[in-house]
Amino acid sequence: MPLSLKVQLESLATTETLGQLLSAQIVAQELQHIFMNGPLGSGKTTLTRAIIMPLEGAENCEVSSPSFSIINYYPVIPYVQHCDLYRCQNAIPEELLDNLANPNIVTLLEWSQYLPTTAWPTEVLSLIFSLTPRELTLTAHGARTTATLSRLKALLPHATSV
Repeated sequence: MPLSLKVQLESLATTETLGQLLSAQIVAQELQHIFMNGPLGSGKTTLTRAIIMPLEGAENCEVSSPSFSIINYYPVIPYVQHCDLYRCQNAIPEELLDNLANPNIVTLLEWSQYLPTTAWPTEVLSLIFSLTPRELTLTAHGARTTATLSRLKALLPHATSV
């Protein structure tokens, strides 16, 4: 059974702190794929911005929703693709699928429920956002991601196991 944690997103500061923690795990090469689901306005792009901004080179980036472009690329270290599948429910971009297999590209994917689970990499941190109450459920898929989420639990004092 995958490891899951629930975190209350009480404020923008809470979201930014979580983003910084996830960013540090990306830099440490402990996370490569973060898949997000949740209603419009639940904080997916806000968390993405909080993950990207601590990365080297982010001062040259304007992090925005890829709702219309489908994939935004950020020339940070490590290189990040930020995808939004909201408008791609029946046609997943080949570019996204190809990049999922590239160990040099980090994927932050919004509306990941539209990506067939058969296309999911082995190691994924799945995030499910809720508006009422405003909270986030983090679920680890894969041994390395489970170990990473287990370490993160100690850094998230208000996280509860699900």
